[in-house]
Amino acid sequence: MVCYSEAVLSFAQQISQLQDHRKKNKLWFPTGLRKIGNLLKGGKGNSFAGDQENPDQLEDVADDDATEVSKGESDKDRAAAADKAVQEAMADTSRDPDARPPHGYQKLTINIHHFGLWLKKPETIFALRFAFVSIVLWLPR
Repeated sequence: MVCYSEAVLSFAQQISQLQDHRKKNKLWFPTGLRKIGNLLKGGKGNSFAGDQENPDQLEDVADDDATEVSKGESDKDRAAAADKAVQEAMADTSRDPDARPPHGYQKLTINIHHFGLWLKKPETIFALRFAFVSIVLWLPR
């Protein structure tokens, strides 16, 4: 019980520090919606909306991996380092041997996910744009 109460106290202190760090409430939209919004506004689509503060990377409660990146590196280098850390963490985890294989609706959603990943590839985007422009140029004939 003492160990549990110490953990709750530590968690409450971290929440209090986070609350002191952010004076104003913010509504964080999913990254995909931010990218679409930035594309519609004419931006690059890679930045976050608002004041460019990432809710997952606060200086007060940053992980050791986030502090290893030097301040002189660009955003792309930081993103690559973060992706590498995530890939290493994912490689260490093994699948649950008791889990059943996907079926029905799960297979459909997995296929939709893979189709979405395929649509995001630069080659696919180029091919779809090329096909669209070819059809549009062919129509007036």
